[in-house]
Amino acid sequence: MMRMIEDIGIAIRQLFIGPIQNRTWLSVGYLDVIQVYRRSFLGPLWVTLSIGIQAVSVTFIYSQLFNAQNTKEYYSYVVCGLISWAWFSALLTDMGNVFLANGGYIKTSTIGKNQFIWSMAWKHTIIFLHNLLLWFIYVLFGSVVLSYNTLYILITFPIVFLTSIPIIGMLGILFARYRDFSRLISSLITLLLIITPIFWMSSQLTGNRQLMYKMNPFYYLVESLRQPLMGNPVSEHTWLGLFILFFISWIVFAVFYIRKSPKLIFWI
Repeated sequence: MMRMIEDIGIAIRQLFIGPIQNRTWLSVGYLDVIQVYRRSFLGPLWVTLSIGIQAVSVTFIYSQLFNAQNTKEYYSYVVCGLISWAWFSALLTDMGNVFLANGGYIKTSTIGKNQFIWSMAWKHTIIFLHNLLLWFIYVLFGSVVLSYNTLYILITFPIVFLTSIPIIGMLGILFARYRDFSRLISSLITLLLIITPIFWMSSQLTGNRQLMYKMNPFYYLVESLRQPLMGNPVSEHTWLGLFILFFISWIVFAVFYIRKSPKLIFWI
């Protein structure tokens, strides 16, 4: 037990305090965005445009299928959900390469591995902030109504960002060790989109069927961002799930990182 507590303390210093003191990850993440969208006319806004087209087309079809009474509210529900989901789906697709793509730097430079974890989280955060342009458009057209509840995003957003750090690091190590994981995650993204309330509302399920989203960690991540963006309060159930996910992910990854990261150099 004492060994595990010591491991957690060491990992917290390496993964949390280290990157805060040495903010190399800010520059690395920004340069990653520049490199990905180099010579592109719209850059990260291509993702925003794609979400906008998907939101308009899907909401038109699904509002008819689900016989939505309040079409405006359903439009805002879907677009805010898609903006949040785009962040996590992009991370799931990309996070497995966090160490593989930077293997050369890890082997030849003194940059800590933790910097690359934070830089990937920051890279996709920048793209998420670009996607908020679509949200501003919906606000201007009155589809999304702002209120004091919107300020909850100032709390949930940092928590979600910090929760993504251990998830990126853990999957990055697993992907480096087991290369088939990338194909498995790619296959699961569509399934996760279907079982996460993005196009359908959680209130549509009753009884034991509610477990389909209550046991889904992505529901709490998406909901903690979507509700403030819609101007709604974050429910106590969502707060509880978000904090449980935050603490469990950091504790599990802290122990996992301390014991597996020294072997990473042999896997990349």
